[in-house]
Amino acid sequence: MMKTDIAIMKKRLKIYNKLHNNSGMTLLELLCAILILLLITGVMTALISMGVEQYNKSMRNSQSQVLYSTLMTVISDELTYSTQIKTDDLGNVRQFLSKSYGIRGNLSTIMTDKSGLNGYGKIIFGNCDNPEEYLHILGKGSYPNGLTARVDSLTYYNDSSTFTVKLSIGYEGKEIHVGTFNVLNVNKTKAEILT
Repeated sequence: MMKTDIAIMKKRLKIYNKLHNNSGMTLLELLCAILILLLITGVMTALISMGVEQYNKSMRNSQSQVLYSTLMTVISDELTYSTQIKTDDLGNVRQFLSKSYGIRGNLSTIMTDKSGLNGYGKIIFGNCDNPEEYLHILGKGSYPNGLTARVDSLTYYNDSSTFTVKLSIGYEGKEIHVGTFNVLNVNKTKAEILT
């Protein structure tokens, strides 16, 4: 026999002995393997959790922009054609006649139903004569993933016949998206100041 054949036979014998050795793992080796497995699982769980949270935050941010844009469009459309505008002495709109959302022809106001935290909720058109009567301007599905909204201010300027609306979108009572937009009143209504 050649030396290479003997070396091969020794290697095969060594592998055979290892495979047929019934001694198994020691308790220490088993505990080390379990510890390593737990560490790897913990790290993976933390990374997955961070990824899911980042994904949810990203989705909320993009959905808040869509909600803001939708509310801005609906509010702008309504204020553009509103009449009988009544303000306080600082120009803050208290009521107006809504062409689409006027409840039985009564004066309306834009407000938040405050179903959320810190004054956030769903935006509604309310009846100034009866606060129990109101209409949601968007359906429940327009407020995804716990998003809420709030009208921070609604001001009317007689000299330019424009409304200025400050609108906030929030999540769990915290501000995510804030914006201010102007709306030209095509009827050029002169606001009456309430005393």
